Amino acid sequence: MTSSNVGIDIILNFRYNINGGIMQRYFAKDKINNEFILNNDDIRHIKLVMRMKDNDEIIVVDKKTPYLCYLENDKVIIREELKEQIDFPYVCLIVPILKENKMD
Repeated sequence: MTSSNVGIDIILNFRYNINGGIMQRYFAKDKINNEFILNNDDIRHIKLVMRMKDNDEIIVVDKKTPYLCYLENDKVIIREELKEQIDFPYVCLIVPILKENKMD
């Protein structure tokens, strides 16, 4: 599976795997050579909850930089660094002045 199999939603900036599902994103604890170390809870979630197998792809974020990675024998191997630019929309919140003292 190559990165060309990964779809990108330009509007929402989601990455999709080959099966059409949104790719899981995890945060790295440490990086050694071409491999990431994740915490034990994340490894458990990847294997048992998400039921991912070898060669399945995930996104790992290390120091604000996302990487496309794949699984290999409980290891997370870097495939490539992703060049993502996230532009957040401008949001303006307006809160009316209420007559009551409560704001539920």
